[in-house]
Amino acid sequence: MLTALLIYLLLGPQETAPAVPPPPPLARLETDFHVTPFDAWWRTLDADREERWKTFFERLAILPLDTNGRAEGPAPPLPSGVAPSLELWAHFNRPALRQRVRFRRYIYDSVFGVETRAEGEMFWDENSVRLDFRAPRNLPKGGETETRQDRTGRPYKIAASGAESYVVRGRSMITVNHDAKTFDRCEAPPLWLSGLYSLPASPFHEFRAADRAKTFAITTGPKQDPKRQIHLKLEGLWRAWHQNYRTVEVLLDAKTGRPLAMRVIDPGETRETVYVYEDFQRGGEGEVWDGDPFDPDLAGYAGTVLSVAR
Repeated sequence: MLTALLIYLLLGPQETAPAVPPPPPLARLETDFHVTPFDAWWRTLDADREERWKTFFERLAILPLDTNGRAEGPAPPLPSGVAPSLELWAHFNRPALRQRVRFRRYIYDSVFGVETRAEGEMFWDENSVRLDFRAPRNLPKGGETETRQDRTGRPYKIAASGAESYVVRGRSMITVNHDAKTFDRCEAPPLWLSGLYSLPASPFHEFRAADRAKTFAITTGPKQDPKRQIHLKLEGLWRAWHQNYRTVEVLLDAKTGRPLAMRVIDPGETRETVYVYEDFQRGGEGEVWDGDPFDPDLAGYAGTVLSVAR
């Protein structure tokens, strides 16, 4: 019910897939696996491969909520009521050793009039991250949506995302195309990614409200409802941020501060990405998933491995 309401609020009426059962709970173990975090990320990578990863990470909205940016001017005063909302959000995003998030993603391309849908899942811990995308099990009949129209007045075409996985673990980065059964593994990711792997497409990560208030201009949005949800609009205060984003909007549960949805708009306002978060798990000391999500089964897949010398 909550997911359907969020989709309606952000996107208008939609035909949604049947409810999906939540992921299994975290299992309790006596010992925990540890990997030295990114001890070789100072190495470089060829320009083409690096650009591919850069494009992927930017378009999956890893950077929008990064509070490590350096503001290039004073932040405007927070409007009335925003400071408590920011504190509530930060309180919900308390420190965790691992996270698991299930979501739906909608990408709108106004140039071609296409809406691309995907179901997704993210696994994250202090040393690794994995993002999975797959086509939705049900798409509206007719392949069009009446909730959006292109510049000529025609309804947007609806497309399904391909089945892909992206895994970062230690010194290894893997992209997997499940439809083509191929993979690409790089054993020495570029240095600039060292600060990004911990910020995948998720507004659930730990942050300090004071830091976010200094590095973003934050206002409330039109979907603000004190009894049900908080609607915050954010704009980064440093130039590099605006090279990739126009605005970022987040819906939070008004009682708990839990992120419910995120909307990212590109600088030209021709591409819009919406995430609707369906399930969230937070793991503590000694809790891991049943199985290792950062070790994908690539049996039967054809691939290449690139190792970069020191």
